[in-house]
Order: sequence, then structure tokens, then C-alpha cells
Amino acid sequence: MADEHDTTAETCDQWFDRYDAHQRAQGRYGTRSQWRTWISPRLGAKRWVDVTPDDIEDLRDVLDAAILAWRRDGRGRGRISGRTAMSVWWALRGALREATASKRRDLRALLGRPNPALSVQPPGDELSRRGRCKTFVYPSEFARLVSCKDVPLVWREAHAIAAYTYLRPSELRALRWPDVDIDHGRVLVTKAWSYLDGTIKPPKTRGGIREVPIHPQLLPLLLRMRRRADAQPADLVVPILGAVPRDTLAARTRRHLLAAGVVRDALHVSSLTMARANFRSWRDSGITWLAMVGLDSSRIMRRAGHDDVGTTMRYVKLAEDPAGELGEPFGALPLDLTTST
Repeated sequence: MADEHDTTAETCDQWFDRYDAHQRAQGRYGTRSQWRTWISPRLGAKRWVDVTPDDIEDLRDVLDAAILAWRRDGRGRGRISGRTAMSVWWALRGALREATASKRRDLRALLGRPNPALSVQPPGDELSRRGRCKTFVYPSEFARLVSCKDVPLVWREAHAIAAYTYLRPSELRALRWPDVDIDHGRVLVTKAWSYLDGTIKPPKTRGGIREVPIHPQLLPLLLRMRRRADAQPADLVVPILGAVPRDTLAARTRRHLLAAGVVRDALHVSSLTMARANFRSWRDSGITWLAMVGLDSSRIMRRAGHDDVGTTMRYVKLAEDPAGELGEPFGALPLDLTTST
């Protein structure tokens, strides 16, 4: 089939828009954010044929500086972990691979030309590329938070649903009442919210489409919320997640923990090896609690939507509580969350 697209006249941004559309048509989501945030400001206005190894090194140096800033000052604008920098790097390498030898001829903007990234070393170092250990909220700490009247009711509801269903925040953000099968005690997870472009996308993993059992202690809360909302098919289960900026969720969660007197350092202080709590920590906590109550790893893997049992086993390792001092996982929720007023 003849090539009908003049790739030599396109900027990298124009090329990427076509490439991204091709990826999304195949159900692949995941590089647009890295491209727009880190790659486009440095390479977007160039043509692929004009991109040199020096341009790639300059981008790598920007990522190295962002890693150093992250290690010095923590999360923030212009600061990223080594693992995040590597996701940017692989997004760039993947784009260049497609520009060089894609199955689609109209994407081969570098056909017959060398890949400018081949001889360039990646950002960061071995230490910075290691993932930090995730913390989790102890069941006793969770009980203090959801009982704390200084935390708004709507947020205590959100924290409880997030912990007891252990959905990813993007999955919970997209959850609607028709997805909650009260009669059969199941939450059907089939979609997630794309914070990048405000659209619905598939879950993160192949195993992400799944059914999550509704815990008996959560059921009264869901029933009360559905009655209160007089829920319509289009209604979101946790609308507050769409009413606040995503980048405020982490700090808001930690403020709520502090308001409840939950001050454990691991939840509030980041280090090179440990990540402090954020809203996603409710997913990490719920999955860890499943291991604490003795659920086998294969069922945890299925409920969590993991593709790799190795991911699941990291939560199992966190779950050891030999003294039984961490509280009761999935305990009864306070009456003001479960009883109609």
C-alpha cells in the first residue's frame, strides 16, 4: 500500500497525535501524559528528521534534573521520581521505534535514518529507578478517620468506599450506580477515568475488568447513599472525586488523617525508600487488609485486577501483624455513615 502521508513535513507533535490516535484505537492508553508534559516542550515543534542525539541528551538531562529535585524537595511541579522519568524515557523510545520501523508505513517518519536515541544513556541511576515501598493505613487508623466528625461526611464516605472496594482512584472516579449490583453483592469494574483528557478508558490492566464483592460492612453505606441520591443511571457513586482537582487528593487525604489524630510518620513523611499516604493508599490498604484476613493470593490478585502475582505478593508481605495490634480489617462503619437521617 502506497504511503499517502508526508511524514517529513510533520512536527513531532503532529506525528504523535496520529500515533496516539492509532494506539487508542487499539485500546492502548498511557503515553500522552508523558509526551505532553516532558517530551513535547523540548521536541514537539521539531520534525523527526531534525531531531539529533544532542536533542535526546538534552531531554535526558532535563529528566535527570527533575529526579534530583524530587529527591531533594519531594513531589511537585517539575519534579519526578526515577521510575516516572523512566516511563517518560520509554514513551520516547517507543515513539522513536514506531517512527523508525512501524508496521504502519504512514508512521515511519525516520525510515532509512538512524534512531537518534540509540546511543543515549537513560535518565537516573539504579537507585533512583527503584520503586518506593507503599505504605498502608492500619485498620485501627482507618476506624479513627471514618469516625472523626471533623472530616466532612462526604469525604468519610469516599474514603470508606475506596478502602472497602480497593478500586484504583481512576476506576472509582468513573463508577456509576448501575455498576453497583446491590442485589448480588458485586461491583462491576469495566472502565476508568482518564484525567488527561476527561474521557472514559479501559482499566489499567488486562485483569482490570472484574467483579469486586461488596463487603457486608460496606453494604449499608451504599444503600444509604443510593437512597439519598435517588440515584439515576448516569449518577456517579462518588461524585466528590470529580468535584475537586486530582492533584489535591493526596494532601486532602493526609489532612483528614491528621484531623483524626492519625500521625504515624510513614503516612506523612516521604523518603527515598517509602512513599507517604495519598488517596490511592486506600486501594493499597484494602488489598493489604485482604491478606491480613487470610484471603489467598490468587483471589486477591483477581479482586485487585492485577496481571502479575508478583504485584499481589508485595501486599501480602506488608500484611504481617503477628501481635494483632493493627486493628480489625473491614470493621463495622460508624452509624452516621450507615444509617439514614
